[in-house]
Amino acid sequence: VYAAPPVRLPYKDEEVGKTGSFDAEGAGCPVALNDTVEPGDVLYLPRGHPHHARTPDDAPSLHLTLAIQTSDWDMAALLRDGVARAARSAAEATREVLTREAMASAAAAGGAGGGGGGR
Repeated sequence: VYAAPPVRLPYKDEEVGKTGSFDAEGAGCPVALNDTVEPGDVLYLPRGHPHHARTPDDAPSLHLTLAIQTSDWDMAALLRDGVARAARSAAEATREVLTREAMASAAAAGGAGGGGGGR
């Protein structure tokens, strides 16, 4: 387990090692824990901490990761989602199909583009 993560509290797109290998030592992350986990042990790694799991002598092992995507629980995400909901709600009236009658009525009133503008 390496020390401080390279990106503090990373978003999904900033998680290291998810899209390819990551050289933690090359990135300047010092080793924080180099130990053997015994059967029945549980090791908790905070979000963003790079780690490398291996077994001695190629012995079988089970390495499970349980992740709760808490990076979605921040003010930027709440604001983004709120703005998206408000925009979607405000746009509902504009999603109606424009009928031929409505177009003719708008054209007669000079509001269909090209009706009444100065030349």
